[in-house]
Amino acid sequence: MPLVNAGQTQPPPTPGAGQGEEPVGTSISFEPNLGQAEQQVKFMARGPGYILSLTQQGAVLSFEQPESREGSEVFHSLAVKFVGANVLPKLAAKDELTTKSSYFLGADPKKWRTGIPNYARVTIENVYPGIDVMYRGTHGRLQCSFLVAPGAKPSRITMAISGANNPRLDPEGNLILRSGKTELRLYKPTAYQDGGTNKRLVSARYLVCRGRIKFALNDYDRTKPLVIDPVLGYAAYLTTLDAALNPPRPFKNRD
Repeated sequence: MPLVNAGQTQPPPTPGAGQGEEPVGTSISFEPNLGQAEQQVKFMARGPGYILSLTQQGAVLSFEQPESREGSEVFHSLAVKFVGANVLPKLAAKDELTTKSSYFLGADPKKWRTGIPNYARVTIENVYPGIDVMYRGTHGRLQCSFLVAPGAKPSRITMAISGANNPRLDPEGNLILRSGKTELRLYKPTAYQDGGTNKRLVSARYLVCRGRIKFALNDYDRTKPLVIDPVLGYAAYLTTLDAALNPPRPFKNRD
């Protein structure tokens, strides 16, 4: 399965085809781990060119490198760990979709997994006191929203990223992560509070210090909920048609 050490390479087996139709506007779905992945993986999602694995400790993004060739795929991964966070948070999926996933691994039907439900979003609850982390797809991009309850401290949010060389900010305030020949971009975060009839924007930016990522926020109303929205994009990898049409396949260690 895609939960591997950063930089590890390993070819995966072929999964079964998904069933059902995907609702219009939904391109990323999440499925619970029912034995098709490593035990520590709670949920996983496939996007164009990558697989996301969610655990209680954070997230791992695995993707095939552009230099991959037929029969010799090269995989890299980026691991995001929440530093100083709750070690046993609850993961909850919401908004079940009509699609299902099936995996036919090997010749033993007992190891096959069929009819696995798909969901539109997964929330890791109470990662920090009063702070949830919600993953979902938005217009084909992976979005990770930090949901900050009134009185909670977003300054506690700290992300350690492994598998990327020298995380840096570009002139627009986007976070650039490079792994192998793949460059990923976490777009400058958008933060806001719901004002009822409209959203009140809160100025937000990344802080990068010794490989760890935090958020810097302007003043906001601490008596109301706050949402911080980074969005994941690709700067280089998805420039090839082959990468867009042939995403990596989930795999697990063989017995």
